[in-house]
Amino acid sequence: MLPAKILLTIVLMGSIPMWIRMVTGSPAEIGTVRLTWGLLLTVVFFHRRIDFLAVLRGSREAGVPFYLLPVIGLFFGAHWFLYFESIQLSSASLGILALSTYGVHVTWMGAVFSSRHTSGRDWVAVLCSALGAWVCAPAYDPQGQAFYGFMLGLLSAVFYAALPLLHQRARALSLPTRGTAQFFFAWLVFAPVASTQTWELDTRSWVALTVLGVLCTFVAHNLWIEVTTAVRPATSGVLYYLAIPVTMVLDTLVLKNPPSVSQWGGAALILAGNGFAWWSATQRSTPVPSAPVGEQPD
Repeated sequence: MLPAKILLTIVLMGSIPMWIRMVTGSPAEIGTVRLTWGLLLTVVFFHRRIDFLAVLRGSREAGVPFYLLPVIGLFFGAHWFLYFESIQLSSASLGILALSTYGVHVTWMGAVFSSRHTSGRDWVAVLCSALGAWVCAPAYDPQGQAFYGFMLGLLSAVFYAALPLLHQRARALSLPTRGTAQFFFAWLVFAPVASTQTWELDTRSWVALTVLGVLCTFVAHNLWIEVTTAVRPATSGVLYYLAIPVTMVLDTLVLKNPPSVSQWGGAALILAGNGFAWWSATQRSTPVPSAPVGEQPD
């Protein structure tokens, strides 16, 4: 069953940019609907494991100050808002390629803000991934939107990379508690903006939003927790990056927007960099930067 769950998780993760491109609404509308689904389903299915008081005021017993969970939600909301805008301005492929640079930020943030040892092999993998992002970056065009979208995706990756470090400081709380807090406080970021939107969404947009909320947020989130718990940390990082070619294939076949040769080349470098990081980790049996256990795959 595990291989089937891994495959389903990768497909769901890789399809997220495609569904976002199908929505005619704004990032605020996408985020509000997706977070509402995720929050409601998490509370319904995991309410017995959620410390609701800790969500609202932290936990002195767990060493979690009152401001930490709202900061996690704020960073998550900023990451999603920028990521959705990136995809809508550029393309599904460029959006996920820009987000894939989060591994670069995880490495330097880990070196600066945590006790994790960063080796020379880590930096080789980071440089390879950074080169891949540079190769696939669209040319600057004052009249176009792809370049600006790609830049927003790069900024989104910074907020995404900070989430593992923040979650580590709240790890004494259960995953459902942290997930509820992350969804709730991120929802507070989106909802005020969403209330000013027109909400003139067609049927296809509502179908895409439902899929995003139920399958790509709640189901994929819990599958990812199960998969990353069952495999090595280094392997989970590789699995996360396998969503990139899935997105690019869907961009070609479904959205009829085939990525350029430079985008495929950049994706190859990013995958090569993370493949090297995985190989290095298997040699020394220590983790490499990866999408953290319990984090929502985007």
